[in-house]
Amino acid sequence: TSRDDTEIIISPGYHHLRERHLDPGTLSELGATPDVFITRPGGPGGLLQKLLDTSNTTTNRMGRPAPPIQRKETEGQFLDAIMSTLRRSGHVLIPTDASGRILELLLLLSAHWSRHRLATAYKLAWIAPLASTTLRFAKCQLEWMGEQLGEQFDSQRGHPLKLGNVMVCGSTREFVERVEGLGCPVCVLASGDCLDAGPSRDLLLRYAENPDNAVLLTDYLCAGMRSGVH
Repeated sequence: TSRDDTEIIISPGYHHLRERHLDPGTLSELGATPDVFITRPGGPGGLLQKLLDTSNTTTNRMGRPAPPIQRKETEGQFLDAIMSTLRRSGHVLIPTDASGRILELLLLLSAHWSRHRLATAYKLAWIAPLASTTLRFAKCQLEWMGEQLGEQFDSQRGHPLKLGNVMVCGSTREFVERVEGLGCPVCVLASGDCLDAGPSRDLLLRYAENPDNAVLLTDYLCAGMRSGVH
């Protein structure tokens, strides 16, 4: 807050819903109507406006009903798209960041693989140069993550980030040798969310010519991303 009592909130990344690895955000407790709110693109009337209006409640600040955010429906569509590709013997490429949203995606997909016993028929992999380091560090940060993860660890049901279904690879070459060499359809999360470099770019070039394969984007499009990527 400046000397003239102007309220400014700077939050480059923000998500207000409860997730598997994080508790819900608390922007509403800081003030849902700041004079200036600096964050990543969303725009009035888009995700940013919904965040400021609803603050994860059933009414907006004008007292009008707010449309519910159907997380289960969205995740169901995401998983259906993955499974339909794998069942036609295609590969699924999911470009991701290196250490943020990747944890939520890994928890979602690993649980789905366990629940439906998919590990024999389809492989689940994660490629990032520092994947092992990221996962090792995340395992030590449970006190800063969602309450349900801590409860799982305390109940001695195993570490929630053990992720036994995920084949972790440090490079595209390792992935090709360890995972693709098995001859099974693969769902792979690869670092490089803009598809402009790194493992995600390598796999895009490998998979793009086969119409049975799919690329699923789970986050904002990066500035300058090719419009032909679907």
